[in-house]
Amino acid sequence: MNNAPIVITGCPRSGTKMMGRVFGTLSKDFCLISEHSNKSSEIPEDQSGVNDQELWWNNFKYAHWSEQFNRPTIDQPIADHVSVRLLRDRYLEIAEGRRLVIKNPSHVLNINIIREMFPEAQFVYCLRDPWTTMHSMTKAGREGFLLRSERVVNEGKSLLHKAAISWNEAVTSLLQSGHEAWHTVRYEEVLLNPRAVIEQMCDSLSLGSLEGFENAVRIPKPSANQQYFYIKNAYRNSPHRVAIEAEIQKGSLALNYPTTPYHLPGTLVEHCVDKVNRKLSKVFSPRDRKTAA
Repeated sequence: MNNAPIVITGCPRSGTKMMGRVFGTLSKDFCLISEHSNKSSEIPEDQSGVNDQELWWNNFKYAHWSEQFNRPTIDQPIADHVSVRLLRDRYLEIAEGRRLVIKNPSHVLNINIIREMFPEAQFVYCLRDPWTTMHSMTKAGREGFLLRSERVVNEGKSLLHKAAISWNEAVTSLLQSGHEAWHTVRYEEVLLNPRAVIEQMCDSLSLGSLEGFENAVRIPKPSANQQYFYIKNAYRNSPHRVAIEAEIQKGSLALNYPTTPYHLPGTLVEHCVDKVNRKLSKVFSPRDRKTAA
């Protein structure tokens, strides 16, 4: 079997965790390494015992470091040939002869470093509608799901604008890649027909027949909440609409996605009902809610 590392990346909230879980299930001969800290609840297929983000932080130097959060402000390291080789060796040590599967959205900012580290690497790029991606990135009202790039940190005018820059920078990496050794997985398509999409991906990557395929195709599941009033309202009322549109227009047109969010389902009434249900779920257990009804 081809032992070239597989790198799963893309914009945050575009399905990278879902695809990481798929690869972690496909074969026991894969060594999945992700950036998640709480692996048991978020990505239990990652049995590596390490945090991919921390591997990078501990190995490279960064121009901008936050002492408060003990992490880089901008996730773009200062790399040299020695540090790249050291991290390559560390990855291979962790893999113990298995095929590396490295899952981290931040690596979309560091494709050149990955290519120097593993020239033979294959990339699985997770792609999602910019508006549902930005909805997922911003609805919690915090910056934890953004790419930490120089542009996001220095040019972002609001949370939504920063999310638009994140999507643009991630998609630009795909468009500039020439699609060599890259396989694109669209979030919407894998939820609609997981078996066909995962089978096509395995064929594209020449993975052959894998013992975990039947379990892997059961992993993609759509969210129970399919209403997007929040992002439509945030966009409608944003003072930075022109800047947001400018960020996503080129990628949206190139990849056949809408340039506004109004195609998405979700009304104010549905949004309010969803908020009430979320508050109730924090107060009552399922049994309590059934009794109250």
